[in-house]
Amino acid sequence: MTLGFGAPAATKDTESFGFLLCPGHPMLPVSAAIDVLALANYVSGKPLYSWHSLSAEVGPVASMNGWRLMADFALETAPRLSSV
Repeated sequence: MTLGFGAPAATKDTESFGFLLCPGHPMLPVSAAIDVLALANYVSGKPLYSWHSLSAEVGPVASMNGWRLMADFALETAPRLSSV
């Protein structure tokens, strides 16, 4: 199995997480949490976890270091998630 980019597609057995991005958010907690989920998927060889980024509206959200992360969904249009 190779490492892929992005969140895997959710299945009925996949636990899904939403990461709420606010302007000025620190990058480390977001990156660390997603890396753990991605590594668990890699080690298991199946999509145990999926994730999406959320914000007040779809589009780029600047972190505290100036890098912008793209929000996948606005809060009102986000799919059903296990946790936010």
